[in-house]
Amino acid sequence: MNKGMTDKKEKWRYKKIIRTGLLTMFLLTAVLVCTGIYRSYAASSLNGSIWLYIQENGITTSKIKFNLVTAEGWSDEKKVYVSIDDSSVNANEVKLEASAVTTQLESSTSSARTIINIPVTYTQKAYYNVFGYGLSGHDKQYRVNFNKYTLANNGTSTLPSGYEVTDQAHSINMQVHYMNAGLDSGSTVTTTTIYLKRPTFTATLHGSGGTTEKGEDSSEITALRGDSFTLTNSFVHAGYVFKGWSDTEGGASIVLKDKAQLTAEKDVTYYAVWGENTYAVVFDANGGTGQMNSQTMTPGVMASLSENTFSRSGYVFQGWSKDKRTKAAQYSDGETVKDLAEPEKTATLYAVWKKADASWQLDNVVTDEKMFWGNGKLKGGAGTTYNDAFSDSSYARADSADKPGYMTHR
Repeated sequence: MNKGMTDKKEKWRYKKIIRTGLLTMFLLTAVLVCTGIYRSYAASSLNGSIWLYIQENGITTSKIKFNLVTAEGWSDEKKVYVSIDDSSVNANEVKLEASAVTTQLESSTSSARTIINIPVTYTQKAYYNVFGYGLSGHDKQYRVNFNKYTLANNGTSTLPSGYEVTDQAHSINMQVHYMNAGLDSGSTVTTTTIYLKRPTFTATLHGSGGTTEKGEDSSEITALRGDSFTLTNSFVHAGYVFKGWSDTEGGASIVLKDKAQLTAEKDVTYYAVWGENTYAVVFDANGGTGQMNSQTMTPGVMASLSENTFSRSGYVFQGWSKDKRTKAAQYSDGETVKDLAEPEKTATLYAVWKKADASWQLDNVVTDEKMFWGNGKLKGGAGTTYNDAFSDSSYARADSADKPGYMTHR
């Protein structure tokens, strides 16, 4: 074998060895990566930030910026220092639970990435539901754990249902792959948004024969869950007065009065209850004789009182009063009046009499054995002077020679 041929064989053998070595190294690296024995880490330091947004009924109420810093290159279980940016809007809703966290490798063996877990406590306002979330940034390969609910970017998430009447504290764990989130670039590129919603509930009101100024026979009042609202009547029913609200169509039982304050918890329906828009005036002879029919009047409308037809022997009719015992009339005979009583109520008018001979009227004297006690200056018309031995109501009469009393004739 000549020398040239030997050199060619040697060169071919060396190339084969090199190719085999390279292939072996490649296969070994692949095996180590797949089995988790070898994992690569970024050598760059971290100096970036991420955001957590809280949005309530379409309005972003909190924008919390978290700064993440480590001065060293990456390796397994490296500390990352986390802080809330003082300039971000917090409103005491979000609290950072740890100022230093430890990185970890995700469990995937095929494409291991470094994960940063950021524990946060968020106080959710009463009456709100979590109804959605948003993940945006350099790369969406990260997730957020909201209590037991996982808000992940894979399109399958379980969100809380129902609500509480008090504030709720939730633990949020934001798991971020630092490279895929772009944190190695030192820029703010990753945002998690939690969307809260407070539903709107409706109170539907029916006029039950009444209508609004626009001629509508129903109306609605809307309020966000947990807010209070006033159940105000806007219906008018000619000849009737509004009495309140029933929860049954055609019902007469009043469950709520006008201007009732309610809290929006669910959709509700109420029906207007109406009463006759009149009141009655009843006449009492008050010691006289005769009959008089009652009168029906309408609130707010002037009307003349019926002429008196009662009579009383020895007395002259003075007028009418709501007070049975008064000596002075409030209303004259046939006077024009209004609003003597509330709708569907009754006003009683008592006849007021005066003795025709101008003498004292003593039939309404209230008995009290000490009614004149201490009144030493009392003196009757016939000269009877006060005597504390005679101080009962029998001396409340006009003084005369045979019947002494402490009063004089009118």
